[in-house]
Amino acid sequence: MANLMANAKIMDLTVACQSFPDLPAPEIHRENLLRAIETIFAGNNEIVIIEGADGIGKTTLLTQFVRRYPQHALALFIRDTSRWTSAPELLLRDLSNQLRWVLEHQELGAVEHVDETALNLDLYELRRRARRKGEIYYFVVDGLDEVPEQVRGAILALLPFGNPTNFRFLLASAPDQLAMLLPPKSRMKPFQLPAFTLDETKNYLHDLTSTQDTINEIYHTCNGTPGYLATVRRVLESGTDEQILLQHLPETLPELFKLEWERAKVTKEQPLDLLLALLAYSPRSHALTELGRILGLEKATIETLCQGVGFIQVDAKNEAPHFISTAFRTFAQEQLHHLKEEVFDRLITDLQRIPESDVALVDLPRYLEERKRFDDLLEYLSPDRFTQLLERHQSLVPLQQMASLGVEAAQQLERDGDLMRFSLQKAVMIELGKAEIWRSEVAAYMALDDYAAALALAQGTSLKEDRLHLLAVIVKAKRKQGLSAEPELLEQTRQLYQQIDHAALGERAVEIASDLLYVDPSLAIELVEQATASSTTEDARDWAFAKLSVAAYAAKLEHFQPEDTIERIRGHIGAALPRQFTTKLSLLTGGYSTAEIIAEVSKIENVRTRMELLSEWALKSMSASASSMSM
Repeated sequence: MANLMANAKIMDLTVACQSFPDLPAPEIHRENLLRAIETIFAGNNEIVIIEGADGIGKTTLLTQFVRRYPQHALALFIRDTSRWTSAPELLLRDLSNQLRWVLEHQELGAVEHVDETALNLDLYELRRRARRKGEIYYFVVDGLDEVPEQVRGAILALLPFGNPTNFRFLLASAPDQLAMLLPPKSRMKPFQLPAFTLDETKNYLHDLTSTQDTINEIYHTCNGTPGYLATVRRVLESGTDEQILLQHLPETLPELFKLEWERAKVTKEQPLDLLLALLAYSPRSHALTELGRILGLEKATIETLCQGVGFIQVDAKNEAPHFISTAFRTFAQEQLHHLKEEVFDRLITDLQRIPESDVALVDLPRYLEERKRFDDLLEYLSPDRFTQLLERHQSLVPLQQMASLGVEAAQQLERDGDLMRFSLQKAVMIELGKAEIWRSEVAAYMALDDYAAALALAQGTSLKEDRLHLLAVIVKAKRKQGLSAEPELLEQTRQLYQQIDHAALGERAVEIASDLLYVDPSLAIELVEQATASSTTEDARDWAFAKLSVAAYAAKLEHFQPEDTIERIRGHIGAALPRQFTTKLSLLTGGYSTAEIIAEVSKIENVRTRMELLSEWALKSMSASASSMSM
């Protein structure tokens, strides 16, 4: 019982965070920096970006911040990644597990499925909770500069930016890597992380050397960089004499790594070589049991090999060994490059035992591509596998990655049939994310007063522009039912509006803007303005605003628009004919007949535009009439 009490942990978000790192002792608490970050947040900044060279201590500082707010800081720590991924779906589960703890004080079940729909619904509930209780929640992400831009964007897409009142974001990365991925109007501030002071260095090394001259030399040689100082500490802890250490200090950091490497007696004859190569080159971390299976060794043997190796740390939570730093991992890759191919061959063999598993679906194609086994890759990437990937991960990111691998393999083998197959699969999968059909389903749910089902359907869409459109439909339905839209719903809609690429919407911009009028007329007008900014003809721009005026007219009849909305839209129309049309439309309540509207529209040369305007006007007029009769 005493042992159980000694090992017991108080349950909080540092425990619920499945990626929370175990940091080696001793740890220098940097209170002044934590207070500085809090001051920046207090200055009305939504995002703080921690920047600094590798080894400067970003991960340690972020863990200290999370421990400072154990009930209000949700965190993702991305470590030990290669050029491919720290798989977004794993981080999605990590974040979902923390949300479950905040909202319900329980964690996800071991086999419980989570997807972006569940995540978005939980984030929506967190918005409501934060607003209701007046609480601040922090989202902390470390290691964004360790993953490719596409994956980085997918990870940031999980976060609920756009709630400056109750949410704050602490991100560790180079600011220029995030510039195009964060909402354009976010209030953000970079924070350059300083190195250790001389006093901090003395506190860090005081139990290993008492000579002030030695500490001064170590400090100035390492420039106070915590990562370098950690290497020095491990070398001293291994029993290396101070004088030998000082001889190496004027040299480069790899020489210090080499000193520690040799101290671990790494030789080609030892099985430790292959273990370290696997840890260095594998894109994902592996538990001790997995490592034993891949290497054909007992778990106890793996544990023994890791013991006494100062630059390898084993997470207590998941029993997964990893290098103490990214810099040391890079050094290990250079030392063990001759084992790289064997590592990937072993990883491939291990996953081929379980080809239908979630891990194999994500990792096996990448490993096959790394080894240039293109025939095996094309055979594995069957249409069924694409379907499985979509069903299990509910995200377009892994689908796009796999399709790209298939296209590259087909090009390498000059197999035109496979090239066409993967191109079509990619197009079909993307089409599955479209919200054209879902829009009517959302409206139907709202008509049945099933708000929860409508919201779940909207939150489940993969593409942000689809989610924006469906949330706008929900707001519109609520207003037409005489209900107020929740502040969280309006807030999330505005947040998504800021995150989408307006210019890429094309003709769909007017359709979205027509429903967005019920959220914020200014946003609707701005959306059409930006979507048509690059139009080659003024005529297309003018008629886009003419179509929006049809929607605004109907909204005005339903008493859901400010009086000046139609006039503001008309102010964006330059051509005479579209302007005349909107003028007559705005005066319909003054006695103008349907025949006069038809006559005005008939002056438009473009048949498609003529039919679209008449159809939209008829539908809006019918909707407005139905609404007035029901009152």
